Amino acid sequence: VYDVVYCCMHSPKKPDPKLRRGLYMMHLPFTIDRTNGRDKWIKTLLYYFYLPITLWKIKRLDPDIVIPKETLPFLPSLAGLLGKPMFMEVSDWWWPILLGKSKTSMKIAKWLEHIEVRQWNRRKTLVIAHTKTEAKLVEEKGMAPERIWIINAPLYGNVYQPSNADTVRKKLGFTKQNFVAAMHGVIDPRKGYDQILFWWKKLVQIHSNWKLLIIGSGAEAWCKRE
Repeated sequence: VYDVVYCCMHSPKKPDPKLRRGLYMMHLPFTIDRTNGRDKWIKTLLYYFYLPITLWKIKRLDPDIVIPKETLPFLPSLAGLLGKPMFMEVSDWWWPILLGKSKTSMKIAKWLEHIEVRQWNRRKTLVIAHTKTEAKLVEEKGMAPERIWIINAPLYGNVYQPSNADTVRKKLGFTKQNFVAAMHGVIDPRKGYDQILFWWKKLVQIHSNWKLLIIGSGAEAWCKRE
């Protein structure tokens, strides 16, 4: 009997054993290189092909609850066929990421989102939002408000600690008078960066000493233009 069964692909890098305590690892028969964009797309397709077998294995375990860690298109809806209670995060909205390159394709992406969220409502689904804004967004997409819980993102104890960043700040051109907000991830306007930059343009008009530090790769040229 295990507390948690974690279903995932193999990783070329061995994880910290402490993070696997109390877990049973159900590895899929392929390895993913998360630093390689092309490999991520290929393995995501393989993941979908292998999904019927994955769901069959999960069904045999008869879990009390299912947690889709990624809200890939129709993945939560398919996991809901197991008939088990589910809860999930909704930080990434994949239809706009995949299709939202034009106004027309963005409308199609929004339409597909609403179809999928309505399917979540028909399943035993609870959505975890990390902020009030995130909760409002998923409600606007059709999720029943009583099925949305706001839980702030936790931090691992004794991992992230304040440190002296004077040297790094100086190297990046920040002064002691600057208030610096930092964010990191894959830079893409379809992942909400357009909204953040829109907000930031308004914030710096009020707080001229505020600076935004974006760490990541992707649409860097677009980000600098904005």
